[in-house]
Amino acid sequence: MTAGKPKDITVAHVSVSNPITVPSGALYVAAVLSEAGYRVDFKDLTAGSYLELDPERLVAGLSDSADIVGIGCMSDTLPFVIAAARKIKAQAPEKKILLGGPGPSGVGAALLEAFPFIDVIAVGEAEETVLEIAGALAAGTASRRDRSGRGGIRLGEVKGICLADGGRPVTTPPRERIRNLDNLPYPLYDAIEVERYPMVNIVFSRGCPYRCTFCDVAPMWQRKNFRRSVGSVVEEIRLLHSKYGKIHFEFTDETFILSEDKVLDLCDRLKREGLDIKWSCTGRVNLVNDTLLREMAAAGCQAMFFGIESGSDRVLERVNKEFTVSEAVEAIHLTLKYMRPATSFIWGFPFETKQDLTESLLLATYLSQIGVDCRLNRLAPFPLMPLFAEYGGDIEWVEPNGSRPGREAFNMAGYPAEVADLVRRFPKIFPSFYRFPTEGFEWKRRAVDSLGRYWMETGWGEEA
Repeated sequence: MTAGKPKDITVAHVSVSNPITVPSGALYVAAVLSEAGYRVDFKDLTAGSYLELDPERLVAGLSDSADIVGIGCMSDTLPFVIAAARKIKAQAPEKKILLGGPGPSGVGAALLEAFPFIDVIAVGEAEETVLEIAGALAAGTASRRDRSGRGGIRLGEVKGICLADGGRPVTTPPRERIRNLDNLPYPLYDAIEVERYPMVNIVFSRGCPYRCTFCDVAPMWQRKNFRRSVGSVVEEIRLLHSKYGKIHFEFTDETFILSEDKVLDLCDRLKREGLDIKWSCTGRVNLVNDTLLREMAAAGCQAMFFGIESGSDRVLERVNKEFTVSEAVEAIHLTLKYMRPATSFIWGFPFETKQDLTESLLLATYLSQIGVDCRLNRLAPFPLMPLFAEYGGDIEWVEPNGSRPGREAFNMAGYPAEVADLVRRFPKIFPSFYRFPTEGFEWKRRAVDSLGRYWMETGWGEEA
């Protein structure tokens, strides 16, 4: 919206992404509010790198925000958001600041206790929650209640939030998942310049039933998967294709191929519609087969992402991946017949030995040689992951190694001192900037960095 136009609520998305991707989650929240009659002011405050993500930049981006400001973010941008929110509240104490998204969801009570300028936190799936929060925070007029149907509820009665009650944080009972995703409006695409995004993220389903111990996403979704109808997804793609000319899409489901029948139905509809689109998605080693991959490729799928995570069967068993290394290699070879696979490997598990990591690096190197995009990521502690309950009390600060800017380098030149100070002072609120104790950490980091440089020099894989 343009500056000066009346608005009831500002919805902002803060992330680091290169290339910048459509903030579909925040746009869903904006769409629900807009459909209920609120005048929504949407801000996509995505930065291309962490060095560009400055609290002052965020404050400037929200300088004309409404009196209710909702900000969604992940864990990696949460300290930037907190630093910016402190400044916003100091400049305009009357503003109500609402946080949501995976970052705040796992540490809601601790956030409110440490930072009392935050008014409320939406935990988990936010569309229905934010609508009720907005109704409770907005002026309680009859017209507002008539328009939204939810304005009469008190803030403390809203399920799925954290709020301050008498100076202490209170977490209300959890909200039930939204079972019928077709009841949600499409993301509020008119609030952004869709044309400037190279591809659009599409949601086919939400949630993952698997129990990988390093994952914080499945617990946030209560390990339940609910899926949109095929017709709804196809209509959204047709809209984006016809109205905005978009032909590249990414399905952001945690496990896109969880229901083979539904995926085959979607592929059949896409082919019958004759839409000339290209898309990618997430897969799973134990769910792919030749028929499924062939039909997906025929419907425009060009790439599939697999979370292999380790080249050690011992580690895979320990983290509940429910497949073996040989099964992962077989799935990758099968996928290569039809599309380009991408894989992730995680290092730094508390129980990982040097031999375990060596096996992961050997597997990643082999897969890179046969045409697979491989990514190596250090395990970051997140409060909702089962491993955090087991090892979270022993997290350690990660000293920067000077190799490249990122979450591990907060005392390097260019990072705001106030953000580094927050991360240092509140490890339980910003644990993703720390690490679990693990055997031979520095040796492992050097090994991963060396392989990353080798990949860059030879053109294999992606930077580690």
